This record gives sequence, structure tokens and C-alpha cells, in this order.
Amino acid sequence: MKLLAKLKEVLPGFESFKFEATGEKHRLLRAYFSGDEKNTSVGYNFGELSDGQRMLIALYSLLSFSCADTKYPYTLCLDEPENFLALPEIQPWLISLYDHCMDADVQALLISHHPELMNYLLASPVGHWFEYQSNRPARVKPIRADKKDGFPISELVARGWLNV
Repeated sequence: MKLLAKLKEVLPGFESFKFEATGEKHRLLRAYFSGDEKNTSVGYNFGELSDGQRMLIALYSLLSFSCADTKYPYTLCLDEPENFLALPEIQPWLISLYDHCMDADVQALLISHHPELMNYLLASPVGHWFEYQSNRPARVKPIRADKKDGFPISELVARGWLNV
């Protein structure tokens, strides 16, 4: 996966990154987006981007660089990667991560409370449930959700009906 090409797909108007000199020994990362007029670009400091834009850049960068070296596979450990993102923004990344994990390019440990991510990850054969009890170690169990009820896994969790 080429990082810049992928970012151009997921960030409307994104063109490139550039380190610009801000002093004799300092550089500032700027992201360039297409401007209102033809052939113009507008540069933003990384801190000027929205939280969602920064999150997409971080997630796709992590995935791109962790899958680049197949000699030494990486394990990504991410806590709530969907923060600051809408479902249509996180789902393509999640599908791409899942595909790379199935191809053994990378391993991933995702922690999330988001209902849609629960439905997606716990319904697959790789999802596990972490159960916490007072003053005891967490128990990790594969998920067993009965499909006959027709409820999504997130609804079973919300109602306390999950069979683990």
C-alpha cells in the first residue's frame, strides 16, 4: 500500500506532505491540500488539521509502515482507533487491517467499545472478549454469540445477554 496514494483516497483534497524549514535546525511537517483555485495548494501545520484528519493519517501510516517489512512482522496495539472518526471513515481502514492480518503481514490487537467495531470484530473468528471482575485478573474468552436471536453482538452486550 502506498501511503500517499491511500491518503489521497481517504482525505478529500489531500496532495502531499512536506518538511519546511522554520529555522536553521528545525523543520515543520505541513500537509498540503488542493485550494479553491486551479493549481493552488494550501499548506497546514500538522496541528492545524482536524482530529479526524490526524487520526486517519496516523492509522494509515501505522498500517503502511508495519506491513512494509515482511521479514520482521509487527504487532499493532491500538486502543480505540475509531476515536474522532465516523464509521464510514474507520471501516475502510478496519477492512484493510483485517485483510493484512489474514495475509500474515501484521498482527493487531484492537480495544474498542464502539458497537459497530464490536459487531465487526467479535463476529469474526478472531474476536475475543475481555471480562473483568473485581480484584481478579481479566479473563479472555472467544466470543460465542447465538445468531438465532437476530441481535447484533453490540446489542447482546448492551442487554447483558452475551454467552461467553
